[in-house]
Amino acid sequence: MFVRVLFPTDFSVYAKAVFACLPELKAAGMRQVVLLGVAQEESVDLIVMGAQGETAAQVLLLGSVANQVVHRATVPMLTQKF
Repeated sequence: MFVRVLFPTDFSVYAKAVFACLPELKAAGMRQVVLLGVAQEESVDLIVMGAQGETAAQVLLLGSVANQVVHRATVPMLTQKF
């Protein structure tokens, strides 16, 4: 179902933890992961990224980068909260 997956990363500890989980998406049909700091130029089927937040406000906002991607994404997005 999701053949090309975009993984926007800042190479933080949280991003590395999400990256370690990417092989599990093979069962969903993932064949290629695009590592990228910016998304829109690539033609992807799914965006996968981590988000951090501990307070209620942070949980609602997901974090500044994840929040921006969620609001601008034109394809499905999978976020992993830490």
